[in-house]
Amino acid sequence: MTTPRPLLRLASRAAEITREADLKGQNSAEIIRNSSRQVHRMGRGFAVVADEVRTLAQRTQQSTEDIQTMITALQTGVSDVVSVMETGSKEAAETEKLATEAEQELQAILEAISNITDVNTSVASATEEQTQVVDEINRSITDINDLAAASAERSRAIDGISKSLKDYAAELEQQTGRFRV
Repeated sequence: MTTPRPLLRLASRAAEITREADLKGQNSAEIIRNSSRQVHRMGRGFAVVADEVRTLAQRTQQSTEDIQTMITALQTGVSDVVSVMETGSKEAAETEKLATEAEQELQAILEAISNITDVNTSVASATEEQTQVVDEINRSITDINDLAAASAERSRAIDGISKSLKDYAAELEQQTGRFRV
């Protein structure tokens, strides 16, 4: 707990002054009583003054106690304020720490998003290349299919020619068989 030293010194000095005033008041009252006895014939004036001085000393003591109570209350209030400020400082430090951690997490997320974007770009590029290869394969298959169809057509044509030649050969053999020697 932090105690304001100037307030303690002030309270200590006020208590000291009160004690001195009380002692002086008591001494004055004693002197006045003694004097009062000696000068009893002067009347009760001195006794009244002595009572007034005693009353003044009591009031001074009560005022000093009231000041001491106020100072104690002020010290308690200051201690409470210091405690609240320390708590606020700790909470501010914790909030700053959390904000720093959140910033780091957001930075990590941004880096992950950047990596994902890079991967997506690579995948898109690879997909584009694969699409081009598939298109080339499709063109080649179409060309092969066209060539196969043309070959089939030629084979049919050759088959037709072959049948025709076979027929011609059979007819030629028949015709040459008539000429036997």
